[in-house]
Formats: sequence, structure tokens, C-alpha cells
Amino acid sequence: MYNRQLETFVQVAEHGSFSKAAQAMYITPTAVIRQMNLFEKHLGVKLFNRTYRGLSLTEAGECVFEGARHIIAYSREVVQRAREVDSTSSRPVLRVGTAVMTPSSPILGLLLLIRERYPDIEVKLVSFENTPEEVRRIFADFDAAGIDVLTGIFEDRYLEARGCSGLVLSEEPIQLALPFDHPLAARDELGIEDLAGQRVLIAKEGWNADVDALRADLVVNHPEVRVVDFSHYSIDVFNCCSNEGALLTTIGPWREVHPLLKMVPVRWDHRVSFGILHSRRPSPLVADFLEEIRRNVAPGAPRRA
Repeated sequence: MYNRQLETFVQVAEHGSFSKAAQAMYITPTAVIRQMNLFEKHLGVKLFNRTYRGLSLTEAGECVFEGARHIIAYSREVVQRAREVDSTSSRPVLRVGTAVMTPSSPILGLLLLIRERYPDIEVKLVSFENTPEEVRRIFADFDAAGIDVLTGIFEDRYLEARGCSGLVLSEEPIQLALPFDHPLAARDELGIEDLAGQRVLIAKEGWNADVDALRADLVVNHPEVRVVDFSHYSIDVFNCCSNEGALLTTIGPWREVHPLLKMVPVRWDHRVSFGILHSRRPSPLVADFLEEIRRNVAPGAPRRA
């Protein structure tokens, strides 16, 4: 109901720094600066005084900041009230978030199980933009975002930093995605020795402890492999892999993200936890859904932060 750049503006204003705001939002400073330049252009006013000492709000910026948090809070309240009104005249709804990097297809069997055992429950897919800012907003308040659960990679540190909980469905081996016309694409399996001289794209340090372990292994023990960091998983990273012939660290549930890439297993012991992310305080409906999965499907205990 409002320009998402407004949330970024609030973060920058509160932190007094593009870089600190970027860190809080799990995106790059360049992305924050770009958003703020576009926001200023959209409003037609200068919001920040930029000096070597840092940032400060202009008089116009102070005016926008004064009302920004109220606009965000009020918008969320309006949406929540609308959902509450809508829910009074419909069946219970389980809202499953879906995006390019958080597809709902890996839990299709679970959703069918729930539909079979609880025919009164309506399962609704809710699409969202898979950006760090949007994911951060969802984790901050699942209900306000209109999403109950979504899939993803996580570990305890990740859950703690984002204030949510996760139910592990599988321990996925880290694989490599590469273009079908890549010389290594003919292999059914790769060894680390095959990666010599290859660019291997890995999510930046601090995103996931298990991925960090893989990076450290390659950097320390296999310097012949060219490790290249990227800020976060997005379709642009998959396009880079497809168009530039790089190798991308990925997992099986993401096999359908890009049709021009083939996933190939690697002979290493690196895995990541994949499962369902949800609020630390799930609604009774979501709690029942998670409990049903624990009893019938999930091999691991739930991870809570």
C-alpha cells in the first residue's frame, strides 16, 4: 500500500548511514543508495545532506521521516483489518509464500496431505518479491505480510538473526548448477579436482554457516578454485551462471528455477538444512500444520531461535 523505498528510507534515517542500513536489511550499500536516489527523484525533494562526516536529514527529510513510520504502521493495520474481515466469511486459510527462490513445489506433497486430512482448510499461494528487504519484512511480521509459511535454506544463526523459526524437512547436499553447454555438464558427478580454474559462485560470508564452511574449505584447501561471492540468491545470479558459464552453488529443490541450467552433484560432504520457515508464534492453524508435518514427514526436530 506504500512505496517499499519508504522502509529503506526509515532504516537509513534511523542508522544515519547507508552501510549500516544495508547491514540491517541484508542488502548491499549500493542497493540502498540506488533506492534512496530513486526515492528522492520520485518525491522531487532532497532527503539527505551527504558530507564526509556522514548523513543527516534535510528539513524535507525530517518532514518525511516524521510521518513515514506512521504511514507504514497504518498501512499494515489496514491490511490486517481487511484480512480479519475477510476471514470471518471464509474457511480457515493456510497462506504459503511463493517466489522464484522460495518455490512452493518442494512441499506440494505436504500441502496435498493437509488438504486430504483437513478438507475444510483452504490453501492459498501468496506471491512476493524475493528481495532481502521483502524477506526481512515477512520475517519481522508474518501475519502483517499475509504469509504463514515459506520454504528456504536456514540454520540456527540465520533464524536468530531474522527472528523466526524453522522446521527442517531435509539436509540437502550442495550441488553446482551450470549451463547445459558447459564442458562439465556432460558429467553425472563432479569432483573438486574438476573445479580447478572454474568460477564458483557462493553466497557472501555470514549468510549461512554451512555455506561458509564450504567457502572456507575451497579457499584454504583448494586455492585453484576461483571462489566468487554474491550478495544474495536471485534470478540475476542464475542468469549470470547461465550467460557467463560460472558454476553456482545450489540445492535440489531449486532445480526448476532456471531452465537453461543443469544441476550436478559434487563429491564433497557439504550440506544445508532446507525446510519451512514460520513465525516464532504461529497461529493455531499453522501450529497444527507444522505438527502434522512433524508426525508424518519431517525427519528432524524443529529448529527454533
